[in-house]
Amino acid sequence: MSLDAYSGDMKRLRLVLAWMMAAPLAITASAWAAEPDPIPLSLAAAVGRSLANHPMLAAGQAGVRAAQQGEREARAGRWARVDFSESFNRSNNPVFVFSSLLTQRQFAASNFSLGALNRPDFVNNFQSLVVAEQPLYDGGRARAAMAQAAGGRAEAEADEQSLRLALARRTAEAYLNAVLAREGVRVAAAALESAQASLKTAESIRDAGRSTELDVLAVKVHRAAMAEQLIRRQSEQRQAEAALNEAMGAPLSLRVTLTTDLAPPSSAAPPTTVERPEQRIADAQLRQAEALRQAAHAAMLPQVVARGVFEADRQRFVTDGGANWLAGVTLKWTPFQAGADRARVRAAVERINGVKANRKALDSRIALELEQSQEAVISAQARASATEEAVAMAAESLRITKNRYEAGLATVTELLRAETASAESGLRLLAARHNLRLSEVAREAARGTLTADSAVLR
Repeated sequence: MSLDAYSGDMKRLRLVLAWMMAAPLAITASAWAAEPDPIPLSLAAAVGRSLANHPMLAAGQAGVRAAQQGEREARAGRWARVDFSESFNRSNNPVFVFSSLLTQRQFAASNFSLGALNRPDFVNNFQSLVVAEQPLYDGGRARAAMAQAAGGRAEAEADEQSLRLALARRTAEAYLNAVLAREGVRVAAAALESAQASLKTAESIRDAGRSTELDVLAVKVHRAAMAEQLIRRQSEQRQAEAALNEAMGAPLSLRVTLTTDLAPPSSAAPPTTVERPEQRIADAQLRQAEALRQAAHAAMLPQVVARGVFEADRQRFVTDGGANWLAGVTLKWTPFQAGADRARVRAAVERINGVKANRKALDSRIALELEQSQEAVISAQARASATEEAVAMAAESLRITKNRYEAGLATVTELLRAETASAESGLRLLAARHNLRLSEVAREAARGTLTADSAVLR
């Protein structure tokens, strides 16, 4: 091989090695630059984000807008209605020809001949018709329609409030579940670290000839169990964070830093008001039922309508024609319907009775939910306090057992039992605090007052 060829090969080799060393660094730097920093997120902010961005709210808002347009449509029933029509007809029907020539102002003396009357020629008729009607008296039909539409709008608004309340509760629960999962990872990691320290202690005692390999194996098994628990907790944390993103209407890949812990807020006083959207829905349904009764009564009364008509008839679209107009007042009434009208009234009254009965049952159910939610908070507070004492005692027991084991006064079984009890008590404390926060959220939701500004979210 020549010196130049050798130099060229070495140069290419150096370039390949340089690329192999730089590529991982470039990929790592690119990935680090593409990975956004986690967003600090409090519990209240998470609920606020859900109530501002979740796609489900669009459906509720669309329902409200549709109901508002229905109310506008009902109001329009009180005012004049104008219809326009344009038609074209061609016929040699004697009656059609006779009347068309009259309305077109094209009738002549020759049209009185018997031949022209019996066998007329074909005639074209372009007719433009404008009809205006103004209700003068409708017995309360328009008023009943507006009342029913207003009840529908109120029901749609209450439905949207119910959706917002459900979203706020679901987001708060998802956030607290994510915090619980995060704290579970912390407890599991601490348990694994403690197991690792116990393993070192067990190996030191074995090396000193004060125990056997059996003790070391027992601690290794315990450490493996703690490692497996940590892996499971980490998976639960990732799932809980994805569920939180979905509840907020955010991308599942959004990375956040949860800034609210499981400690109950000091200012979380029980709310004193009850504003359940279900009660507003029931009230709106009662208004609609009463409007139906009013409409049934109104249908038994006469209607008076003023009517104006303008008509233009032409043989050609723009020429050979005439125009006329008509104005009048019409009274319409159906005095006998074989009892159908009274049946409609009685049916409407029964609907009102049914809605009132449902409202009474709803009030009873809400009262029960309020009582249960309050009792759940009291119980959760007691359990959290009891668990805090258990955690302190388990930690102290583990400390003493470790000292005794190092001194040869305790067995490895006692050590592992104390390790497990300490980890489990920590998890029970997290579960108790998590349950307390959830109970407070549920109590606020039971009163219908859960919003992003609620004290229980601080």
